[in-house]
Amino acid sequence: MTDRETRRARRRARRSGTQQIPMEPLLNQLPLVTVLSDEGVHLIKEQGVLILDYPRARETFRENGAQVEDELVRIDEETLMHFVRLAPARFTQLARNHDNRVQIGGKHMVFAPVYGPPFVSDLDGGRRLATIEDFRNLVRLAYLCPHMHHSGGTLVEPNDVDLRERHLDMLLAHITLSDKAFMGSVTHADNARDTVTLARILFGSEAIEENPAAISLINASSPLRF
Repeated sequence: MTDRETRRARRRARRSGTQQIPMEPLLNQLPLVTVLSDEGVHLIKEQGVLILDYPRARETFRENGAQVEDELVRIDEETLMHFVRLAPARFTQLARNHDNRVQIGGKHMVFAPVYGPPFVSDLDGGRRLATIEDFRNLVRLAYLCPHMHHSGGTLVEPNDVDLRERHLDMLLAHITLSDKAFMGSVTHADNARDTVTLARILFGSEAIEENPAAISLINASSPLRF
């Protein structure tokens, strides 16, 4: 957020009677950390990565220059870096409130809530399985907290909603109870399509072609196994 945009947000907060003022963006000034030695990098390149239960993904790797042996995929450094360089160094993620857009990448640091716990705990009910109402309340809290730049994604798993539908309820909560940027659902291809469809309704087709409206994450089940 620029100084001008910050001043505008402060004026809007004063007019509306609320003291919610977004926290200034943070820049990471720490030096880069070398995680692996050259020898460690060489070992990973020789080992390869297992891509399991997803033949289409292995074919995509093969079509783009990787070596595929059964479920094992190896990518040479030149091919890998070619595709890494296609990704932008930084980008802006849209938010329903223009002032709450976030810069992702570079040295920008974005604070978001925790992702994916199945339980919640409070003074009245103690530790218990989370519900959709718990999820909605956590979205509200993240919205009101000026130290959170982002609404996050699966703040908790709402166990009282069918797995096939809960991603829609979670997305609706992020969209209607907050005006910050949010994460989409990618646990299934249908969930990803639903996320894009809702983003298109919210922001418009042209806007999400220019800047991402939702981001998400993937996890490796082990360092060398997807």
